[in-house]
Amino acid sequence: TLRGEATDGEGDKIDFAKNHARVFVQEFLKSKEGIMLAVRSKKSFHKYPKYQKAMEKFLWESYGSLFGSKTTDISYGPRIFPEYLVRYMEHIEGKIGFGWQSYLMTISLRLELPLKEIVFSIDPPPDIQKGQEVVLHRIWQAKDYLNGFIQGLRINL
Repeated sequence: TLRGEATDGEGDKIDFAKNHARVFVQEFLKSKEGIMLAVRSKKSFHKYPKYQKAMEKFLWESYGSLFGSKTTDISYGPRIFPEYLVRYMEHIEGKIGFGWQSYLMTISLRLELPLKEIVFSIDPPPDIQKGQEVVLHRIWQAKDYLNGFIQGLRINL
């Protein structure tokens, strides 16, 4: 939600909404095809907690290896998918949490849709998760993302 307050360590998304969303949406409206990803700059990414960076890099490498492409920041968050991909959502098996994103990315790559990245400088939120909480959250997120990749590769298009 965008009520002006950050919850669950997602304050960086509030910053994104306030300072970068307009440019992000304007860039999407220029083409309206494929996926539009908001990608953290290298400098921004290096400010995040060590374990989070390691887990996210694992997801990026999985993505790059599965699709024979360069690795990219697929885990930051703000993204836009073309509306015609919504029809594939009903084929998701079980609850996959964050995995719906990697599921749709996988389908769009299989459909050979373009993927456009826009790099932004974003600082991690001051209330970022710490300790065991962040480790468990990132393990859960990785499980969801990997499940999304698997389901997206198995669905008949």
